[in-house]
Amino acid sequence: MVDYALTYHVEGERRQPSREIYEQIARQVELADRLGFAHAWFGEHHAHAHLGHAPHPILFALHLAGRTKRIHLGAAVLTINLHHPVAMAEQIAMADVLSSGRMSLGLGTGSSPAELALYGVEMSEAERRVRFVEMLDLFEAAWRGEPLDVNGQSVRVKSAPLLPLPERDLREALWIGANSLGSARLAGERGYGLQLSNLRTVPQLRDLIAAYYEGRAASARELGPERIAASAPFYVADTDERALDEFTPALDGLMRENRRSLPELGDGPRPTTPREQVVALRFSVGSPARVRDELLELRDKLGFTTLNLRPRWLGLTQQQVERSIERFWLEVRPALDAAWG
Repeated sequence: MVDYALTYHVEGERRQPSREIYEQIARQVELADRLGFAHAWFGEHHAHAHLGHAPHPILFALHLAGRTKRIHLGAAVLTINLHHPVAMAEQIAMADVLSSGRMSLGLGTGSSPAELALYGVEMSEAERRVRFVEMLDLFEAAWRGEPLDVNGQSVRVKSAPLLPLPERDLREALWIGANSLGSARLAGERGYGLQLSNLRTVPQLRDLIAAYYEGRAASARELGPERIAASAPFYVADTDERALDEFTPALDGLMRENRRSLPELGDGPRPTTPREQVVALRFSVGSPARVRDELLELRDKLGFTTLNLRPRWLGLTQQQVERSIERFWLEVRPALDAAWG
């Protein structure tokens, strides 16, 4: 069985009031909660990196916990290396208690160079990985209620047990956002979920999934069910033609961003028509039947357990995004569930 998530970078132009963006997304998450989505995840970005307006996703998740009933809320991803490990351990535990166990948090090792510089973080990739693992070790010890006595390469903490204590095993709430084989393997070893980006090719994603399973096979821990979240940016309308027409205002910015993030797009002829651009971006844009077929094909290739859908794009109206979310749930999801059992 597959469950469904929505994910947001909480994007907007710098001059757009953040409150306006938060309210738009809140309405979409409230709709997702009523429909039955399992998760809503928010990206962490600082100083308007990647157009983001949400520097602290846990705060946004807590706000939305008060406006929803069932949906799990959190991040894709929290860049924990930017923050003090004790502060992060406390905030995650407190947020989970206050939300009645509804935190769902992807964790990542890095961020953009500008964001790292903003926080005064100067670490090599290897140093970031060491700190990341040491922070995870501290988190788990703190959430077990143990006194902290950590003297690692990067994390050094000596403390009485932290409060609050979570009311469940928070490993069940954690995912690792992996763009490297090492991070994917780590997610498997620790029994966390694996969050995958759309900004990777299918062969790269398969390699990450294989590393995740290698980590699970090598783990000495008692592991829960596997959790793999594959990203599927989408827009669905009643026909292919209408979907492309309505989505076209978002395409220019998306193509520029993908050429920056995926240089391999520049190896061949540049796509020119809207349909060619959507294919190059690996987005599902079209009628319910087209989106259904493309997502069925994606699962055949990746075998994910969570379908992570990104619904909101600059250039779309609030009404269009909400209608797309609802149409996915009512017209696409039933066919996916029937196929996936």
